[in-house]
Amino acid sequence: MASAQWYETEAGRARLAVELEAIERFNSNRREDLQLVGSRHGRSKHLLVRFAFQPLASQPLVVRGEMILSSRHPLLEPVVRIESPALVDGKHLIHGGALRAIALDRTIPAGWADKGPVLCMFDHNDPHHAWNPSMTVVTAVLNTQTWFLNYWVWKSTGRWPFEAA
Repeated sequence: MASAQWYETEAGRARLAVELEAIERFNSNRREDLQLVGSRHGRSKHLLVRFAFQPLASQPLVVRGEMILSSRHPLLEPVVRIESPALVDGKHLIHGGALRAIALDRTIPAGWADKGPVLCMFDHNDPHHAWNPSMTVVTAVLNTQTWFLNYWVWKSTGRWPFEAA
């Protein structure tokens, strides 16, 4: 028998209520196509959150992606992927074997790790840039927006902003 997901416990249900309230606040007064949408991933019980944002209000580009909440959420950060525009290479992207190892560690659904690279947004060695369990999926989306802007700068200049040389 499969183990319970984090949101099926009493503490998890309370946490899920916090997540849903944060998403509801985030979505208020946002265009419908830029709202967070949650669902279950396929037949698994993993929670998937789809997101979209405009990095710069003056540009028509809309970034779309998804994050999956592992069975160990909120102790471990969501695993985040940008679906469009396509990210082919770059700093702070996790690919291949390292990604499969993360998938095993986070017990995310089989096959999800094969859909493409995920973002490396949190530094577990730096308390100022580490995930902490009080953060919500909204925090992860806001960090994704910052990550994407940094990626854009890196693609243009070859230097990741605010990173030590």
